Amino acid sequence: MNVIKTSILTIGCFLLCLTLSGQSSYGGHPYGLILKELKSVKAKPKIAIEDLIEGKKKSLEHTPLFAKAHAVDIQESKGRWTQIGERRWVWQLGIVLDAEQFISLLFSDFELAEEGRLFIYSDDGDTILGAYTRENNRGHKGFFSSMISGEEITIEYDVISPEKPVLPFAVNKIYVADTETYLGASAMEIDTGFMASNQCHPNANCPEGEGLDDQKRSLCRILMVLDEGLVYCTGSLLNNGRQDQRPLVLSGFHCQDYFTPLHQFWRFDFNFMTESCETPASAPSFDRIIGCREVSGYRESDMLLLELTTFVPASYNVYFNGWDRSEDHVPIPSQHLHHPLGDVLKVSIDTNDLRIHAQQVRWDNSTVTPPDHHFRAVLDVGAHEIGSSGGPLYDAAGRVVGQLHGGQVDSTDCGANRAFFGRVAVSWEGGDSIQNRLKDWLDPLEMGMSQMDGMNQESNGQFYNLTGRVVDREEMGLSNVEMLLRGDGMGSTFTDVDGRFVFENVPTTAVFSVTPRIEDSAINGVSSVDIVLAQQTVLGLREFSDELQRLAADVNGDERTSAVDLVQMVNVILELQPNFSSNRTWSFLPQMIILPGENNLEFRAYKLGDLNFSATKPE
Repeated sequence: MNVIKTSILTIGCFLLCLTLSGQSSYGGHPYGLILKELKSVKAKPKIAIEDLIEGKKKSLEHTPLFAKAHAVDIQESKGRWTQIGERRWVWQLGIVLDAEQFISLLFSDFELAEEGRLFIYSDDGDTILGAYTRENNRGHKGFFSSMISGEEITIEYDVISPEKPVLPFAVNKIYVADTETYLGASAMEIDTGFMASNQCHPNANCPEGEGLDDQKRSLCRILMVLDEGLVYCTGSLLNNGRQDQRPLVLSGFHCQDYFTPLHQFWRFDFNFMTESCETPASAPSFDRIIGCREVSGYRESDMLLLELTTFVPASYNVYFNGWDRSEDHVPIPSQHLHHPLGDVLKVSIDTNDLRIHAQQVRWDNSTVTPPDHHFRAVLDVGAHEIGSSGGPLYDAAGRVVGQLHGGQVDSTDCGANRAFFGRVAVSWEGGDSIQNRLKDWLDPLEMGMSQMDGMNQESNGQFYNLTGRVVDREEMGLSNVEMLLRGDGMGSTFTDVDGRFVFENVPTTAVFSVTPRIEDSAINGVSSVDIVLAQQTVLGLREFSDELQRLAADVNGDERTSAVDLVQMVNVILELQPNFSSNRTWSFLPQMIILPGENNLEFRAYKLGDLNFSATKPE
């Protein structure tokens, strides 16, 4: 049994029950990167990626997938548990990658404990995913990680437990992306898609995208998780007759056709666009939602209608597209918004060539679509690529008339660019049931409308980001302090290596309290020196040096220093009692802050019983 004496943090985690969604992470820092002792005691088990996937390298050529799935069997026995302190347990497994590889992990039987945290990180510390906590548990007991790269990746789970715990998950699939196979020497950031697409596509906020300022906020890049691999496509929110902001997303049916979609893990990235026409040096941020269900699909017009698992948070400020299903509506000119190869939002334009295609169309996946089911366009500005699929086609009024199926394009300069868009007019009636047509979803009140305007998202309250920091007496930041938010909703997060924390999307009208929490052994920092200092003060022989020293002496929490505190300090040193009667080991000034109120909060931490401030700081 490997036991390391160090400070222990309480890791109970609660999701902020506001408008957050998706696979959120909750801060903190992995023990494998913080505690050098953890690595020096015994090296964690490692396994090479080629051994893990049995050396079977699947080519990514001739497929829209940018990552291929490999079945694996990562169970508890593959890694190793290490005990830290009295009750902290850490499980680790290292995965050694080839150069330029990116991986995502698909977890099964995923049911993290109340005081457990999962991290996935590169050993150089450049990329850290997590902490993931019990708030990431779902009814389907699955979890899908973002992509990560590095020479070595560590899966780390830590938990507070009186005895050796059982690992609450397994990994049954690894998705491997290989930049050399996929895009050669492209500048693409494969985990974001940024810089992946052809330079001939104008950014959506260039002059070519004028007139679609609202519509741009309806677009989402969709990371489609399939049993066979990963693919990017494009989607857009649609308005419906009730105008109730139901999160219906239109995309392309062929994106998942002949594959096995795992809809519960699909990721919808909103607002992934440049602020101006210029492309920045690094990828812009975006807002995400995880999970959907398929409500309707029609292969013949390449229509796929999805419903997100949650309403879109008001802070995303999205737009719900209008649409036009008129049979004879052939808009000239027309504009197309899309995420080619998962890149930032782009725009393409057909100025004068759009027509209803009167012939069949044969596709690479052996699908044959009937005559008159598609618009045929020759794009004069920009083009389309893998990932553009499902992107909406707009008329001059900014209403959706179709979604991209595919076509032909010169891969070097976007020349000879033909594009086929499945028609909303055809998808409206689609097949013979609610599962393969649009009208039941977009006209639920059966008003018989042929067109509908879009609408802006209605705010359901103002939100702000609550920030703060936890420091010690010397104003040095303390990491991995759990910050508890309680009141009109519940939540928690952890301080980073500089002691900073943030709660996102907090309603301005809500009333909350924020309380720090650290769990540690009571004896940490408590010695005979502290007892002498406390005794001299009780006897009136000295004054406390500052307020923190006075508070540290009050170990029983009765707001004064007395012989009772001295007795408890002596008992802890002699191991006659494990804890102080206040049931706290660290405390803070202030102990709690009530909101709404000031932002940029600051808490000062001190160890109870440690009057000379010698305690080992929590990491």
